[in-house]
Amino acid sequence: MGAGVDVVFRDDFGGLIEGDVPLEAIFFMLYRAEDVFQMGVYIAYRYQWFDEGDMLSVGAYDMFFRWRIMEGEKVKIELMGEGAILEGKSDHLRTLNAPDGVHVLGAGGAVRLDALWKPASVRIVAEAGAASGDADPLDKKARIFSFDPDYNVGLIAYEEVMAGLTAGSAQRVSDPEIVGRPPAGVELLATQGAVTNSFYWTLNVIFSPLDFLTLKAGYLDVWLIAPLTDLYMSTLRGGIAVNAFGLEDPGKHFGREVDLGAEFHRDLHARVSLSLGFEGGVFVKGEALDSPADSAVVFPDQIYKLEARVSLNWK
Repeated sequence: MGAGVDVVFRDDFGGLIEGDVPLEAIFFMLYRAEDVFQMGVYIAYRYQWFDEGDMLSVGAYDMFFRWRIMEGEKVKIELMGEGAILEGKSDHLRTLNAPDGVHVLGAGGAVRLDALWKPASVRIVAEAGAASGDADPLDKKARIFSFDPDYNVGLIAYEEVMAGLTAGSAQRVSDPEIVGRPPAGVELLATQGAVTNSFYWTLNVIFSPLDFLTLKAGYLDVWLIAPLTDLYMSTLRGGIAVNAFGLEDPGKHFGREVDLGAEFHRDLHARVSLSLGFEGGVFVKGEALDSPADSAVVFPDQIYKLEARVSLNWK
C-alpha cells in the first residue's frame, strides 16, 4: 500500500511549465497470492488551476487483476483485466449549453485471455475493451474516456484513422481564419491514437518457429459507442450532429483491420542484440465513415500501412 501528493511539472493536461497549478494525490494497493493471482487498486485525485483561470477537479478510480488459470508442461493460460472510472467537474471544457463547465463521468476497461502452447511456441491472445463516448458533446455532461495513447490496439484504426479525424476536427474548430475564438478545451478533442468512444475486440496469433524469428497475425474490429460527431461540420449544419463528412446519423461500425508482422532477433555480443521488425495492415472502413451521396469529401474504403523498425538492445 502507498500514498503520495505531488505538484505536476508537465504532462498531457498542462503543468507548472504551462503556467498552471496542478495538485495531485494518489493511493494504491497491491495484493499478490504467489504467482497465481494478483489484483490492485489505484486512486488519483487532481485539482488544477489553469493559467487562463479555469479549474479542474477530477478523481480516477482504477482496478486490475491477473489470474494464472493453469500452467503445465505444454500449456499456460492467463486471464487479466483492468477497469477505470473518471468522475469530477471542470470549466476548462465548456459548450454552448454549459458555459460554466461540465460534469465529467467516463469509464473504460479491457479483458484479455492469453494462451501459450509451449511445444509449438504458439501464443493466442484474445482481448475485448471499451471506452465511453459522448453522444452529445454540446450538453452539460462529458462522458469521454480515453486509454493511455501508448496502449496500442492494432496499427491503423486508432493510431491513424481516429487520431487523424479527431485532430482534423480540433484544428478546424480552432482555426483563427474560421472562428474568432475557439471553445475552451478544444485541444482535448484529439485522441492522439488512444482508444476512446468505442468497443473493440481483437485476436492475435504469435508464432516463433525459430529462436530468431517471431511471426504475428492479428484481427481487430471496432464499433463506436456514440456517433463520431464533428463539431465544425455540425455547426455548419445548424447544430445537427453529423460526422466529419457531413452525414447525419451514420452507423456505429467504425471498421476492421487485418495486420501481419515479422521480427528477427540476433545476438551481436554477449550483452548486445539486434532486432529487425516489419509490420503492415489494411483497414476497411465501416458505415460510421460514410459520406452523403453528394459529398465532395469521401473517406477511402481501405487504408494501408507498412512500417519497419530496427533496435539495438543492451542486456
